[in-house]
Amino acid sequence: MNLIQPIRNNILVGLLLLLPVVVALAIVNWLFTLTTDFIVQWLPASLQQSKGEKFLCQLLALAGLLIVLFLVGWMVRHMVGKRLYALGDRLLARVPVVNKVYVSVRQLSEAMLNQSPGMVKEVVLVAYPRPGVYTLGFITAAVPPGFAAPLGPDFVAVFIPASPLPTSGWVVVVRRAELIPLDISTAEAMKLVLSGGAVFPGAGGAPSSLLDRAEDWVERRRALDVAAGRPAAGGLPPPAV
Repeated sequence: MNLIQPIRNNILVGLLLLLPVVVALAIVNWLFTLTTDFIVQWLPASLQQSKGEKFLCQLLALAGLLIVLFLVGWMVRHMVGKRLYALGDRLLARVPVVNKVYVSVRQLSEAMLNQSPGMVKEVVLVAYPRPGVYTLGFITAAVPPGFAAPLGPDFVAVFIPASPLPTSGWVVVVRRAELIPLDISTAEAMKLVLSGGAVFPGAGGAPSSLLDRAEDWVERRRALDVAAGRPAAGGLPPPAV
């Protein structure tokens, strides 16, 4: 009996399942420590030395930070706050070196806010880059009449995501009649893009979770071992013909 392969497979499956949890907890802990330690450092040293009191101070600092964020958000949504924000935005955008970082982070925030559920109107196939070759795309808007009058009213803007990184891509303007609508959700379409075309919506038997994918990987490794004449994980060598 080959005992090494099942032990190895179980270790790898456990690693794959726990890795996202560990990484998520590490990021949350890092953000919590980063945001609260900056405030705690201004407290008396006696409070910082005791672990229990320091953790309590971190919780209070986090609550204070949330209150400050609330007040900033409330203020800038009113007329005076909007003017102050616009003034600060112009000043930071003109400061050498600082403006590079500030503008980049601001554009990232704007891009995140633009990814609203209503941005994507419909999932379609578009003949791109040539007839007979179809690319997955998302209708984002109808082309307004003032944009390009000769096009007419039947053209739409289609965002074509790059695979496997859909945050980048390009936009094409296509006549709606030339598009093929797909009866799938945006989430299903994004899975297809992220997988590089390996996971099609509605494909029977496709793994639906990380655990299912790990089990599927183990079974494929076992099948490869059998096909190569090696002992299957936890089993005996295939009989000789």
